[in-house]
Parts: sequence; structure tokens; C-alpha cells
Amino acid sequence: MNRQRRITVLVAVISLVSFFLCWSDAARGANSQRQGRAQCEPLSEKEARAILDSLRLNEAKILKIQSSPIQQLWEIALENRGQRFVVYVDCSKTYVMPGPIIEYRTGMDRTRQRVEDLNRDKRVNLAGLKLDESLVMGNRDAPIKVIVFLDPD
Repeated sequence: MNRQRRITVLVAVISLVSFFLCWSDAARGANSQRQGRAQCEPLSEKEARAILDSLRLNEAKILKIQSSPIQQLWEIALENRGQRFVVYVDCSKTYVMPGPIIEYRTGMDRTRQRVEDLNRDKRVNLAGLKLDESLVMGNRDAPIKVIVFLDPD
């Protein structure tokens, strides 16, 4: 009985020590994450321009710099040769990531949503077009219409 009691006490002590060690590691990890966020300095337009120039995007116009849906990443909205798109830069200003950020719970492509927002002002309101003098090829009442603009000059 004495031996069994020693084993029980030993297991309890090991469990408590393990718990406190794990808990202190978790606390340190949370603190380092908070410190990491606090150390994330703003990305200036000058810094963003230097990054874009190094990627040979010298002619790209910076539309906006803001935080991305992912912490520790900056989002740079660009326009280059008529195309609008988004790239991401980490807080250390070392890495650049093109491509989508997908929210897996909803399946939403946050990058695509952002690019659509950027292109919203470029859309043409087709309801405002006067098609009275247009050249119609096919059925005028077709459910799907294709409108082609030509400049004869």
C-alpha cells in the first residue's frame, strides 16, 4: 500500500509540473503573438514602392495600402497596365505573396472580393446606353446580349 501511494503521489506531482510547464509555454506564446502584432509597423507608400520596384512593377500605381484579413500581412492594391490586383507583404517587409486568401469556413475568396471592389468604379452601366441606333445582329429580344464598342476613327 505504501508503494502504491508513492506512485500515486509521484504521478500527481508529474501531472502538476507538466500542467504548469505547458501553461507557462502557452502564456509565453500568447505574449509573443501580442508582441508580434505590436511590432508590426505601418507599411509606407515609399516602402511599398521600393518593394514593387524590386519586383519590376515600376509602372504600377499604388491605389491603397491597408491591413489584410490575415494578421501580420499588409495588402497593397495596385493598378498596372489597366489591370487592378492585390499583393500581400508581411510585417517584416521581406516576403511578398500574390494570390488568393480564402476563408475556409465560408469558402469566400477575400482577394477576389477585394479586386471586385477595386474594379467597381470601372463598370459600365448598360442600362444607361442608348441602343436605338445600334447595329443588331441576331434577335433583338435575346436574353443575353453582347455589346461591342468600336471606334471608327
